[in-house]
Amino acid sequence: MGTQRIARNTAFEKLPVDANQRLDALIAVNLQLASERDPQVLLKRVLRHARDLIGATFAVLCVGGANKEERVFCASSGIDAPDRLATPRMDAGIFGRVLAGRSAHRLVDAGGDPETLGLPAGYPAVHSALAAPIASLTVVYGWICLANKLGAGEFDEDDERILSSLASLVGRIYETGSLNAELQRHTAQLDVEIAERKRSALQLLESELRFRQLAESISEVFFLVGPAFTPILYVSPAYEEIWDRTCASLYMDPGSWIEAVHPDDRERVVETIAAGGTFEIEYRIERTSGGQRWIRARGFPIRDRDGRVYRIAGIAEDITERVNLERVLRESAAAMRRGDVIARLAHIITRPDGSFQSWSETLPQLIGREPARVPASARAWLEIVHPDERERVRAVFIEAAVSGQRMESEYRLLRAGGDYIHVRQVFDPIGDSANAAGRQRWFTTLQDVTAQKRAGEELRESERRFSDMLGNIELVSIMLDRETRITWCNDYFLRLTG
Repeated sequence: MGTQRIARNTAFEKLPVDANQRLDALIAVNLQLASERDPQVLLKRVLRHARDLIGATFAVLCVGGANKEERVFCASSGIDAPDRLATPRMDAGIFGRVLAGRSAHRLVDAGGDPETLGLPAGYPAVHSALAAPIASLTVVYGWICLANKLGAGEFDEDDERILSSLASLVGRIYETGSLNAELQRHTAQLDVEIAERKRSALQLLESELRFRQLAESISEVFFLVGPAFTPILYVSPAYEEIWDRTCASLYMDPGSWIEAVHPDDRERVVETIAAGGTFEIEYRIERTSGGQRWIRARGFPIRDRDGRVYRIAGIAEDITERVNLERVLRESAAAMRRGDVIARLAHIITRPDGSFQSWSETLPQLIGREPARVPASARAWLEIVHPDERERVRAVFIEAAVSGQRMESEYRLLRAGGDYIHVRQVFDPIGDSANAAGRQRWFTTLQDVTAQKRAGEELRESERRFSDMLGNIELVSIMLDRETRITWCNDYFLRLTG
């Protein structure tokens, strides 16, 4: 059938001449095989020894593992360039019967077609064959096949017994070797895992040590608790300073921390934590020694693989000073706003490009406009300046920007209702705010001086009317200083005295 060249078996010249010699040779082979630990080397030796003991032109062997997913190992002896041949199927032809029956089978084929035996096309012609299972007591691993009996037309019963005995021994040794190799692999893997676990444990220990050192050196309280804030797994020593309670008492009574929460805040705190998500909350606590503290607590849930919360970690800090300062600042800001309203003051912070960065709450009220309609820049501001004074005010703006010095100006400003008010504007540069071009931000103070302007005008008008009245009556009116010198007189006195 094929064009493969059969390798000459030199061992045939050394074949035992009787049964006793063959038995002695088989025992010697068994002893050699039993000392082999590498499964694949063992199988290759089996092929060579089987050909030597029984006599065949070539031999083929295929084995797999106990797990069907393991890769099949095939080898041959007595065939040139075996790598060019296809791998035989484990259960093809006679081999399937060998595996199924766990027994040896012989075959004679005058045509010599290897496919009749179960070998793929391309293998040498097979006129006679003997196949036996490679098996242990419990598992059939594969088969070994001898082809073309040397010196005879077919293999006989003695050949079958020898090959079956050899294959059975190989099956047990192969199983032992495979288990040994698997054990070594698992042992090596276990050694790696143990080393990795030791390294991980050391890293975890070092990490826990660093964490504890950090947690115990900060002023905030670090906590690690169960899903309902119980049990208390860890709380840092800062708890004792802030809550005025011992950590030991908290471990013994996990609910004692919530008992310290102000009654007005307690329900809100419990509901926030029970929600089970990331939280941030501020609340008051009452200390055993008296007084209250404001607490800001932040926490987040730690979930298991199923998404369930099994830990909550977080930080609680004492923010009493901040809360008190914010209250003072709010009161101060409210007082300033009231003062600005009474004094009719407003403030604007201007960027270097002339746009308004911010303004006080009193500015919209001062200029009589909604906050959304307040001019957004110095350029837009000039649009509500009285037309007769616009150029003068623009010149003041420009002079201030160029000089970088404090400037002030008074002018009329158009309110939304159409009436004009008199304002006094003071420009103060904000220190160290100049940009790369030398331009800087400005803090501008505006004051409505309309009332003062009107009062001054009314006073001047009253003085004019009084002067006119005195000038028109025939009555001498003079003012004298302490040295009786005349400092003022009316027109009638001038006309009377010439």
